[in-house]
Amino acid sequence: MMSSSSPQLINDAPGRTPSRQSSHAALRGMLLFAAMECWRSRFVWLVLTLLACAMGVAQLMGSLAITEVMEMRTVFGATAMRWLLGLALMLYTINIITRDADTGFLLLLLSHPMSRAQYLVWRWLGLLMLCVMCALLTGLSLGLVSSFLWSLGGLTWLVSVLLEWWVMVTVALFFAIGLLRTIPAVMATLLFHGLSHALDALQTMVAHPIAMDPNALLPRVSRWAMALLSWLIPPLGRHGQTEWLLSPPAHGWELLATSLVWVLPTMLVFLTAALVDFHGHEL
Repeated sequence: MMSSSSPQLINDAPGRTPSRQSSHAALRGMLLFAAMECWRSRFVWLVLTLLACAMGVAQLMGSLAITEVMEMRTVFGATAMRWLLGLALMLYTINIITRDADTGFLLLLLSHPMSRAQYLVWRWLGLLMLCVMCALLTGLSLGLVSSFLWSLGGLTWLVSVLLEWWVMVTVALFFAIGLLRTIPAVMATLLFHGLSHALDALQTMVAHPIAMDPNALLPRVSRWAMALLSWLIPPLGRHGQTEWLLSPPAHGWELLATSLVWVLPTMLVFLTAALVDFHGHEL
């Protein structure tokens, strides 16, 4: 049975049809449950601990620097916060999905007037809000050790990192739903993340092969394969570049608009694929 601390998923309210009443109550219940689960699992404390460690690294590197102390703090602090929190969000996403399946809580939720699509979408919305909270905490923490954050370049960097985290939790949700096993889902998500960051470098290597004729069959096939891969995987290596903090990009808003063009369709594709895969599972 569900514990008394869990939010009520169905809440009667006069003046509404039963379907809308159930949907709205379930939405409120799942979002409230996501917030309570985040607090009870001590994920907030983990995020604060990781941010404190990143700030410590930033202070240490700044104290070791002879010149450009603030720049060293900014670069190392921003890099540590981006990667540590991104990894934590990915692991948290996979953990809650696999735990729901292993403990039977997922079956309990689906026994209420809640469809698989509702469960998946509301889990996803809760994770997106969690990413926003982490981005706000990251901005406040980095602002304590670096004055570069409070600029157009700092805002561009922070929003770009948030978009990258949105993609990561969506991809992690897809692999967690599809595999329902923690280790395989983590490995698949890390592989996707590595490819997305190495995509630009791989395209450059394929476009300019060393000691090979660019018009030969193998280089041409490699270029076609990389072109296809670039449509399936967003170039996350272009997100969250720390040089934006030190020197604001000339067209920061255009960069963010370009990122949205890649990020939003990617999230919708992986969310749709997760939903299709979820409906094919025998629970």
